[in-house]
Amino acid sequence: MLSALMAGALAMSCRSDRTIHFLAQANMPAGPIALGAVADLSVLPDALRLRAAALAVGAAQAGDRNVPDGLLGARARSLMPVLGCWLPDDYGKALIRLRVAPTPSAAATPTMAALPWRQPAAVRRGDHLRLATVAGPVRVERDVEALQPARDGQRLFVRAADGKTLSVVYRTPTP
Repeated sequence: MLSALMAGALAMSCRSDRTIHFLAQANMPAGPIALGAVADLSVLPDALRLRAAALAVGAAQAGDRNVPDGLLGARARSLMPVLGCWLPDDYGKALIRLRVAPTPSAAATPTMAALPWRQPAAVRRGDHLRLATVAGPVRVERDVEALQPARDGQRLFVRAADGKTLSVVYRTPTP
């Protein structure tokens, strides 16, 4: 019951005019990149802000580098889906300048997977997709239009040519 109330409170505070903004530059030590170090999280409710600030969205080695904001936004959405309404899909137009200082001891640095340096595949509202339904040996395909943005593995609504709205899971097409 309490989690349903909290979800309702979060949904009420999630407005499209209040989005998370990434900083133009961030200084940090080598190691995990916390979302709170690269983004202004003041639009989030208090209950969510502390968890989101500590969210590790990647790892950085000593030196200066530019990281696309869309990459960090996509990583934050995939690790903490509740942030989706505060992280719109129009990121990816700016770079965040990371200035990473070396740590005194490399042994003290926690190991974490490095950021992939490419933008993940996504479907946007209005994209035309091919929906395939398989039941045993039968495969039925139909053209649909995405009604909302989604990333690989996320559920989205699509509209078929006959006007029906369907809920499907988006999977990145394999070559």
